[in-house]
Amino acid sequence: FSDEVGALVFDIGSYTVRAGYAGEDCPKVDFPTAIGMVVERDDGSTLMEIDGDKGKQGGPTYYIDTNALRVPRENMEAISPLKNGMVEDWDSFQAILDHTYKMHVKSEASLHPVLMSEAPWNTRAKREKLTELMFEHYNIPAFFLCKTAVLTAFIHHLLH
Repeated sequence: FSDEVGALVFDIGSYTVRAGYAGEDCPKVDFPTAIGMVVERDDGSTLMEIDGDKGKQGGPTYYIDTNALRVPRENMEAISPLKNGMVEDWDSFQAILDHTYKMHVKSEASLHPVLMSEAPWNTRAKREKLTELMFEHYNIPAFFLCKTAVLTAFIHHLLH
């Protein structure tokens, strides 16, 4: 029996979100980064909702994952929280993280250290904001950002 808890690895790119436990052969989840967003409901009210959970008033409704995107909805717009590999829309980025923890990891964020990939041209300000989000909102015990090129070199070394 071991006291170690597996670290989570997030690779959130412009096209797909991949996440899983460190040391496993493949990601636990792989779904599109593009998400559906409905800003206004039929009655004109707005309510932030992620995967059916109602949240704070005044926010959009997010539809995340392949199946949710396939269902046509009135006023739904497909958006991506990333542009050129960097986070531009922090609310929808957080919605993706919330969805991943709730629907796929199914574990408390505070139990797992996190390794997250980042674009080589990511800015210091965005890196700091992401670090703050992970520690303050998700209460994770440890966090490491790694450039995608370094992770690619690492996996290439393991395979050869």
